[in-house]
Amino acid sequence: MGGKELMRCGSSQFGKAASAVLGTLTVFLLASTTSAQPGITIPSSSLPAVSVTSERKFNETSLNPVSTPAGAFASPTGSATTPNSLSHASETAPLELPSAPAVTTGLLQGNAACRSPPDKGKKADEEITFRSYWDHGLYFTVPDKQFLIHFGGTLQYDSAWFTAQPSLTRFPGGTGMFEDGTTPRRIRFRADGTVYDDLEFFIEIEFINGFTAGSRAGMVTRDVDVPTIPSLTDGYLIHKNLPFLGNVKIGNQKEPFSLEHLDSDRFLPFMERSFLFDLTYVSEFNNGYSPGISVFRTWADDRLFTHAGLFKNLPDPFGFGLGDGEYAVTGRVGLLPLWQEAGEVYWYFGGAMSHRDPVDNLVTARIRNLIRNAPGPLLNVIATTGAIPANRNILFNLDTAYARGPLTIIGEMQSNQLHNATTANNVPQGTINYTGFYISTLYFLTGEHRSWNRRTYTFNRVIPNHHFRLDKNSPWHLAGLGAWELGARYSYLDLNDTLIRGGRLQAVTLGLNWYLNPITKMQFNYDWTYVDQAANPLAKGIVHSFGTRINFEF
Repeated sequence: MGGKELMRCGSSQFGKAASAVLGTLTVFLLASTTSAQPGITIPSSSLPAVSVTSERKFNETSLNPVSTPAGAFASPTGSATTPNSLSHASETAPLELPSAPAVTTGLLQGNAACRSPPDKGKKADEEITFRSYWDHGLYFTVPDKQFLIHFGGTLQYDSAWFTAQPSLTRFPGGTGMFEDGTTPRRIRFRADGTVYDDLEFFIEIEFINGFTAGSRAGMVTRDVDVPTIPSLTDGYLIHKNLPFLGNVKIGNQKEPFSLEHLDSDRFLPFMERSFLFDLTYVSEFNNGYSPGISVFRTWADDRLFTHAGLFKNLPDPFGFGLGDGEYAVTGRVGLLPLWQEAGEVYWYFGGAMSHRDPVDNLVTARIRNLIRNAPGPLLNVIATTGAIPANRNILFNLDTAYARGPLTIIGEMQSNQLHNATTANNVPQGTINYTGFYISTLYFLTGEHRSWNRRTYTFNRVIPNHHFRLDKNSPWHLAGLGAWELGARYSYLDLNDTLIRGGRLQAVTLGLNWYLNPITKMQFNYDWTYVDQAANPLAKGIVHSFGTRINFEF
């Protein structure tokens, strides 16, 4: 092919590719501003009609179309399931974009001069054509469903106001002054999906990650600049449908420990997790993610769940660490003894254990307030043990969840044991045990329920019965209220044992969640926390906090 033909073909290729990308993005922007409900049509003078269809539903977890594979068997609800599948159907139909410009390996097929010679024996129908659609996010899939790609993101922006008793903020050993503030809590972008049917991937980058070099606990004074450095959260591959093993996950991931830790940040019923999140080294300093390999699956018609893995114990959120040993073995088992009315009534009970080699033979428990006003290094520490020398760290967890229609009750208790511990002056302390628990109650005023994912044993996304929107015929009337949920939680933590006294904490958190639609949520939390600093009996008192969050994710 000559130079002129090459330039003409390059121009044609660029034009067609640009047209396809711009067309898809335009449709995506239209879809993201429209409620994904059956019967809605988005007209456009310059684009083909985009309509909603309920012919197929796509799942929330593995992003595979819901179908009944060969060898499927009946679940407790009568639906077909497989023990190793990660599929879980979403509760609304996706927004189909069938007329969006197709992305195809034969993009230049309209220009014969630009076409490469076809492979011998390759048929035209073997070209891969992607179809785009909207299902709480932008997806691309192919007709045979072997490939599916989702692009999404999360934006959480918080505002917080505080008042605290002077005895707590001014005496030595206290918390310091609490300051009102606003902060982007999370800004994340991700890509996930399925390739060649049995291989799943998930890549997510966090852009709001406060970091200070040389500060192991991550706490600094207010006059120090704290840069936000992008870091990896989830970054893994899953090979599913393996005989006996079920699913093998390799990469940066959440260790299978604690229900509230495993629940997605996007779906949390309160602005922050309980004190238990900061109690364990599973999640305290590494943002909750560790590199490793794990195996998980369900058994007995999805009534039993197992998940275990080997991980590298890390002191930072960047997905890497140096040090001989310093590994962790973590496992979780879950039972679902009650499952009725298509999942509107269920009871889950589970437990987890983690055996860990402490990083640099040091373990620190430092606890932050349950409403945040700044990046991590600038937050007030309301209780801390300091760095404790120990050669072994063993964690235990019990958790449960019960749901009946709009009512959900969740509880956890946790133990953090340090073996062969010493004080900073090398005074032997034997085994130190720190404990805590929480119990929370949630209730939907508008009749929704929190659905349970029987493939991962975590909660699903909340789907409002009616999206919040104005009546087009009468702007002063509402066509839907969204979903409204009330919540209350009691948290307790005891960091006092032997000669190492970190303090005791009690907190009551009240919450109101407003789900405008499946991808937009506003949260309002009031928190009452009583801090008893054992290091200084005078440094005790109450912190009153009020926070708001706007949560947008797709």
